[in-house]
Amino acid sequence: MAKKDHLTDDIIYQTAKDSGLDVEKLKKDMNDDATSKHVDESLKLGQQVGVRGTPMFIIGEQVYPGALQYEQLKKAVDDARTKK
Repeated sequence: MAKKDHLTDDIIYQTAKDSGLDVEKLKKDMNDDATSKHVDESLKLGQQVGVRGTPMFIIGEQVYPGALQYEQLKKAVDDARTKK
């Protein structure tokens, strides 16, 4: 996320390697139909609920745009559980 340049495959794979990921598995997963389907479904859901950026959380029936600190996230989950 810190990269400001256009991301090339080489940059993505090097970043993955530097992060300790199995690059060959990443390449396989990136080309898997199940992965593409999951990404497409996630994008559709985001469009349906009006997501304009990331991060964004849906907890219970409440939408939380932007980053949440741990305590905020915990409170949101606790609140959703008590409403059930």
